[in-house]
Amino acid sequence: MSVGSFSSGCLVDMNWENILKDDWKGLNETISVGDYIETSRGGLLGSKVTHRKGIITGIKISMEKNDIAGEYPSGVEVQQYDLGLGYQGSVSYGDNFWTYFPSITKVVKKEDLTDEELN
Repeated sequence: MSVGSFSSGCLVDMNWENILKDDWKGLNETISVGDYIETSRGGLLGSKVTHRKGIITGIKISMEKNDIAGEYPSGVEVQQYDLGLGYQGSVSYGDNFWTYFPSITKVVKKEDLTDEELN
């Protein structure tokens, strides 16, 4: 049997297991630009930085398998993202930092921020 100009042997099985990252262990929360986050990792290669914090200034979602930070031209910049969806991507935050989604350890919504988290 064929579908259009493709034979049935050419069809690709597209299901969520093929799209979502298998080892997702991040938070199951929605993040938005303006929210406060804390992260578990950061820094350049060899850096000893283990914890950073700041206000989210940008969120990028990857649209390609090999683009883990959402930096390729196909990446999408959004104002809000549900981490529970499990896509690869990154956030920009704080004093010119960025991190991958799984490194986020705490989220405080912008409307719930305290003076301490703002500083």
